[in-house]
Amino acid sequence: GLGTGLGTGLGTGLGTGLSTGLSTGLSTGLSLGLFALLLAAPACGPDDEGEPPPRPRPVRVVELARVDPTGPLSLAGSVEAWKQQDVSFEVGGRVAFIVDTTTQLAGRWTEAGQVVVTGDMLARLDPRDHEIARDNAQAVVAVSDENLRLGITERDKVLPARIEARRSELRRAEAEYERISAAAERSAVSQIELIRSTADRDGARAELLQAEAELEGKQAEVAALRARQAQARQGLEQAEHDLARCTLYAPFSGEVAEVLVEAGGNALAGEPVAHLVMTDPMRINLALSAQAAAGLHPGQAVHFQAPGEERLRQAVVYEKATIADADTRTFRVSLLARNERGVAGIPAGDPRLAYPRITNVTRALGYDPDDPSGSLMVEETRSLRQDAGGSYVWAALDAPPGIFADGAAVLPLRRVRVVPGDQRLNFQGLYVMRSLEDPGALDADAVVALDVPDDYVEGTPALIGRDEWRLRAGQIVRVLLEASPPSPGLFVPMDALKPTGRDGAQVFVLQDGGVRAVAVRTLDPVGQLIRIEAADAAGAALLVEGAQVVTDFVHFLRDGEPVQVVGTRELRP
Repeated sequence: GLGTGLGTGLGTGLGTGLSTGLSTGLSTGLSLGLFALLLAAPACGPDDEGEPPPRPRPVRVVELARVDPTGPLSLAGSVEAWKQQDVSFEVGGRVAFIVDTTTQLAGRWTEAGQVVVTGDMLARLDPRDHEIARDNAQAVVAVSDENLRLGITERDKVLPARIEARRSELRRAEAEYERISAAAERSAVSQIELIRSTADRDGARAELLQAEAELEGKQAEVAALRARQAQARQGLEQAEHDLARCTLYAPFSGEVAEVLVEAGGNALAGEPVAHLVMTDPMRINLALSAQAAAGLHPGQAVHFQAPGEERLRQAVVYEKATIADADTRTFRVSLLARNERGVAGIPAGDPRLAYPRITNVTRALGYDPDDPSGSLMVEETRSLRQDAGGSYVWAALDAPPGIFADGAAVLPLRRVRVVPGDQRLNFQGLYVMRSLEDPGALDADAVVALDVPDDYVEGTPALIGRDEWRLRAGQIVRVLLEASPPSPGLFVPMDALKPTGRDGAQVFVLQDGGVRAVAVRTLDPVGQLIRIEAADAAGAALLVEGAQVVTDFVHFLRDGEPVQVVGTRELRP
């Protein structure tokens, strides 16, 4: 058809004119050729074989694994003391005793001037100077009391009697004056007697006025004596107050971080003698982005994990900065967490914690450091005991060398009979060592227990180790900003879920080149992940660790549809 069209067009074109014929011939020939092709196409094409099958949908998958989301979701927080204070005496004097560093003290608690909890002593001054001041104040009070008593006696008894005598004298003088005055009018007495009686009357009147004035003055003097008495009693109260302040109690419960004045030194009023750090509760500081900090509010519960512990403990949001740090553009958030005491080297929950506790031990020391084989010494006030059989100490006789390398040990204690000697050494009042005339079964470096409970049974295994706090300043802890910690389980990304109803959802598990729809229950959302469980037993057989779950195009997938895996995603909260 194309050849015929082209030939006809060319022929007609040549007859009409070269230029016009070529144009007209090409146009006509092409039109006829295309028409011929359209007519011939059905007859020339292949047979109809039907529509081709669809290609498998390309998807990415995530491999199921049992996940504990607390690790990836946790933030690093730094532990520091919530409160700390330099502690000082209110009065000055020579320090007679002060505790050692790392000593745990209970705080003194007072309300309305009344002591609710006595607390533990931190330091003590030599009280002699203040006892002298108190005795002087007591003497001043005694003198003021006696002066007031004498003043009141004179005001209430002596002066009223004197006034009454002056009144009687005045009445006599007036009567004498009237008699002599009447006699003088009759010229019965001389003028001199009249003058004398007038002077006696006027003198008696003046003496009465003077006695009344003395009474008024004595009343003012008694008021002054009362004021002096009150002042003296205030001085005595101040002296007793100063004497009581010679004993310094811990203002709050905590640990002595530093001792600034040793026993024997002089302390000035208001000058720090020790640095006390509160150990319960502790503060945990976080640096959070604006988005993370926006959802936290004071009093909100969060969780954290202490170093070396698996369990999560609760803390509360204490304060949140209102202005971001200019350099890091983060907000500081502080948490408060209760602290716990444990035994050094023993984790919480260890069965050894059920044994009787001994928190401190010493070694039997030689009295002469240059002669280890000489007389031994033990701590007197805390280890040396007495009963009907005499003096004894509790000792671990079978302790091997290096037994306390891990911080604690379980050892049985034995009652060792000893005979105390006459030599004593005082190590700053912290330890008072007593020589032993007969050390019994003790030898050099024997482990001697301190502060053994009265109900301890000889031979019972005892846990010997120093107490320590689980949280200490400077530690780094893991913090989970969740009101309740999520449970471990199988997690999938949010976009792996296909909603099937009001509360239902599906996931698609890869199987034999296709996908199987599995009905699931959604549980804990954690970041961009959510924990799932199979809704039935058939689904539980498919939702196992290692199974692959589709995360792309889940809203378009159908059960049994073939897919092609083109990538694997990681589980990221």
